[in-house]
Amino acid sequence: MAAQNNLAIANGVPVSQLTSINLKSTNFFNTGLAGQTDIPLITTALAGAANSTLANYLAQGQAGAFANSIAGNVSQMARLTTGGFPANLFQVNPATGGSGANLTTNQGGTTYNSLQTEVRRRFSKGLLVGGSYTWSHSLGTGQVLTLRNREGITVPSAFDQRHGLKVNWVYELPWVPDTVSSPRLATPFCGRLWKVGRSPASAVCNRGRLRN
Repeated sequence: MAAQNNLAIANGVPVSQLTSINLKSTNFFNTGLAGQTDIPLITTALAGAANSTLANYLAQGQAGAFANSIAGNVSQMARLTTGGFPANLFQVNPATGGSGANLTTNQGGTTYNSLQTEVRRRFSKGLLVGGSYTWSHSLGTGQVLTLRNREGITVPSAFDQRHGLKVNWVYELPWVPDTVSSPRLATPFCGRLWKVGRSPASAVCNRGRLRN
């Protein structure tokens, strides 16, 4: 690198020894010393002024850090573009530096799958019994990990409930109007049949009578 060679000549050492010395000079321009060359790009960017930070980058052989320092300096880049150098000399899209890219899509969704079984005992001898079991799995779309698979990963949703077991029953109390003695269970408006059940608990009075 020409700038590194200029710096080594200014310090009177070979390029290979720049990393092991304390720089006596931070000037890496062509000052007329034997072996030094002109570097229009750097001269234009820095306006010929020495820069200790850039000199240390050159001494350590950090060409990328050297270029990034100039690319991130508004004044130095303004001098370069004014001097006819392209704005994207160091960065492909300098105007978008530090910006982000966002993907807006409707890939989110949910799925619900279930298996349901039900057993019933028909009403007989005053008793009706029913039971059911449900296995279910509810999934929602999680984080999108890659644009190659925009469906993302699926995770259990907030209302995912794997197992559901329900039992209900109804029992006909064997009371008829002639034998009811408690006024709390029989009234003039309810004189035929009382039932009790669980699903949830209930007590129902019917004027008609269930038949076996």
